[in-house]
Amino acid sequence: MAESAASLQSTVDDLSTPLEHIPKIHETVVSTFKSHKTLPIEYRLDQLRNLYYAISDHKDDLLAALTVDLHKHPTEGLMTELGGALNDIAGAIASLKSWAKDERRSGGLLFGPMKPTVRREPYGTVLIISPWNFPIFLTIPPLVGAIAAGNTAIMKLSEHAPATAKIITEIIHSCLDPDAYRVVNGTALQATTLLDQKFDMIFYTGGGRVGKQIALAAAKTLTPTILELGGKSPAFVLDNSNMKVVARRIVYGKFVNAGQTCVAPDYILLRRGLEDEFVRSVKAAISNFFPSLSRDDSAYSHLINMASFDRILRIIDSSKGKIVIGGTETADRASKFVEPTVILDVRPDDSTMEDEIFGPVMPIVLIDSADEGIDYVNSNHDTPLALYVFTADKSLQKRVLDFTPSGGAMINGAIVHAGIMNLPFGGVGQSGMGCYHGRDSFEAFSHKRAIATDPYWTEAIASLRYPPYTASKTSTFNSVAIPTAWFPREGSVIGTTVFHRLFRGFWAFWYKAT
Repeated sequence: MAESAASLQSTVDDLSTPLEHIPKIHETVVSTFKSHKTLPIEYRLDQLRNLYYAISDHKDDLLAALTVDLHKHPTEGLMTELGGALNDIAGAIASLKSWAKDERRSGGLLFGPMKPTVRREPYGTVLIISPWNFPIFLTIPPLVGAIAAGNTAIMKLSEHAPATAKIITEIIHSCLDPDAYRVVNGTALQATTLLDQKFDMIFYTGGGRVGKQIALAAAKTLTPTILELGGKSPAFVLDNSNMKVVARRIVYGKFVNAGQTCVAPDYILLRRGLEDEFVRSVKAAISNFFPSLSRDDSAYSHLINMASFDRILRIIDSSKGKIVIGGTETADRASKFVEPTVILDVRPDDSTMEDEIFGPVMPIVLIDSADEGIDYVNSNHDTPLALYVFTADKSLQKRVLDFTPSGGAMINGAIVHAGIMNLPFGGVGQSGMGCYHGRDSFEAFSHKRAIATDPYWTEAIASLRYPPYTASKTSTFNSVAIPTAWFPREGSVIGTTVFHRLFRGFWAFWYKAT
């Protein structure tokens, strides 16, 4: 493929899928699913292997495209995008056969002979709508889940990262079955036309405003959705046990991809008295990471478009806090460059605290205690996608996690939990619904079908269900189907002796075994 930067840039206006083609694309992938072509495990593995090698073979093209779209350094692109995507594909290839096996469940004495089983089946044809900020990492893993589970899929890529969209489109259309997996490019017009089609599942990554529109469109046809949204993710800094390391990890998490990361620390809840040391350490970390920070620094990403650039400048200029690092003086409109900016002592009504920042601005809210920070998180913003706690005090770590909700969390670190492909990634409440990555992607795109087989020889047991209902049937049912409690009543000493513990253990083992 070996695309040059110039050729990638020239594709901005050439990608859009004609609106009249979309119904035919949809019809094709739906027909393919109905033909049962995607059900065999070997077919799915072939598609995943093809995808892995196609991405690996065109790694340089993808990294070059990220540089065009986001001014992203190739090493950063490798670490934050391609590495996770390729690991996710490899993990699915290695584990798919075990994931797809039917799962036996206990039925107890009454239903055990029916061999209760959970069978994982594909939903059908799924729509995957991906964003621009991590256009590879937020497109490929959901596609992996869709393929692994046996679905067909249509992907709508973001028009705001056209260079990367061009390469992904060429890769998918060249390496995957074109009757089962297709890409649609374009603007909101193409997205709306897609949503007018009937899908069996919709997977969306992006902002909450569009997420609500997608949920409304899906509700009209009762289509299940997974929504990966965002929000204002807080970072608690509660002590100075290792401020240098804390600052480096927060600076990385906040300013990688120029802050355009859904799990970036959106604001800092800093214990009062640590301001000078924290700001000094953050300034040192920024200088260390970006020693020649300017519009030409290849290690620092830029904002995606002019609208984002103007929005970030408005946030900074409107803030009533104290700018202690960065600002708008060096901002360059032509390249959409805004340097890392830190604003101290902001208030709840500050411009930086209205919505998710999604840019290189770090507001700091001063708190007197962890509990004050907990109250602030729970009272002032929607449920965050991520939450970070920096302290050596394990009791404080536990207290913050116990009393604040979030999609995911890290202790003494930031954002890298999203790259652990064996952990579920997703939001809760206003930050989204559903999760994926690794096995969780396979589960997300699979319907769990309950199956029970009632052999004819069990009719003597089955007859307990049939009228007329007699005292004998009631007594037998109580004996066979209702477990004898092995747990004590609240406040009771029954069940605390060694004998009762042994009895409870035996009963629980027997009940699960049957």
